[in-house]
Amino acid sequence: MTLNGKELDFTFNPMDADDMERYDKAQTHIAERDALLKEQGELKTYEMIRWQCHSVFEFFNIIFGEGTDKAIFGGQTSLDVCFEVLAEFMAYVSKGSENVVKMTSKYMTDRLERAKPGKYVAKRVK
Repeated sequence: MTLNGKELDFTFNPMDADDMERYDKAQTHIAERDALLKEQGELKTYEMIRWQCHSVFEFFNIIFGEGTDKAIFGGQTSLDVCFEVLAEFMAYVSKGSENVVKMTSKYMTDRLERAKPGKYVAKRVK
């Protein structure tokens, strides 16, 4: 996977339950940090930037493991870069999620059609 122009030695499959579970946990973590940020009161601009960037760092560390933030961002704490990479990753996940919906719609529709009463009635063999 490539993020922030760096080829990284990990994979993420939006159709894999374990990957999506970590993704959901990471999103919840960001939401919790955002709530904490509101409680912090007035922050200086650089403090706000650090806070937001560290939320993004933790997001990737939750999904891919500790130290992933260093591999992606190299210690850089730049809000525009953090949000750009986060948006790029979320677009990738969103596209994968769309594929999940398409696949389940296709196959579930077939199943539901076959399950309709009176359809495909099996005959007893004597």
